[in-house]
Amino acid sequence: MNNSPFKWSTSWSGIVLGDDNLLLPNKWTMTFSYNAVSDCLEHRDLAMQRMEFMIDQKFNTAIWVDFDNNWSELFYKKFNTYVITVPGDPFDSMIGAAALCKAASMTKDVFEFSHCSITSELGYSVENIIELDEALALSEYTADNHFFMADGPWFIREDCGFTDVLCLDEEEVTLVKDSTPWSEHKMGWDQYDDDNVLNKTFVEKDERWIPMVIKGGKNGKGDNES
Repeated sequence: MNNSPFKWSTSWSGIVLGDDNLLLPNKWTMTFSYNAVSDCLEHRDLAMQRMEFMIDQKFNTAIWVDFDNNWSELFYKKFNTYVITVPGDPFDSMIGAAALCKAASMTKDVFEFSHCSITSELGYSVENIIELDEALALSEYTADNHFFMADGPWFIREDCGFTDVLCLDEEEVTLVKDSTPWSEHKMGWDQYDDDNVLNKTFVEKDERWIPMVIKGGKNGKGDNES
């Protein structure tokens, strides 16, 4: 395990939709270990703003669902709650791996992550340590099993997206992607290039994301919906 010089600890509360379709309130504590590889202090500041945005604006109070669970579509359409999909159990490991991959992707060339640890209040509060290489294997699994994600799942994209929701009906399969650019939240890498920018811009807590919808093919009887 690499001895990264920086650690950032955070926590958030949310709900997990378990395999038995039980809604389980939970709280996670996570520590990211990383090195700052960019000499640009403004970019380092923006990278930390992105990290805080991920936890405070997206992860906190979200519902975590297996990507292949059909309830994710219902929650997305019917509830005013942010739904985040991960590739199934064990949820704590998947959530930690996805968060680490997203952190590495959205701070690319600014921060270099080595590993993370995640602790869940459900169960025995065991600390789970996840190496970046181990976390990246999650993206390979997802790419192999969900061929329509041409640019990868949300946790390896560099944009400001934090979920992918698969919607199924009798006619077609639709992938709904949260894929807004960071510039829409005043956190693009060129945010401080304007000399008139003096104050940090704060994101509204009730901000609603605008999804990008990718239409799939016909959902015939021979299609695999799982």
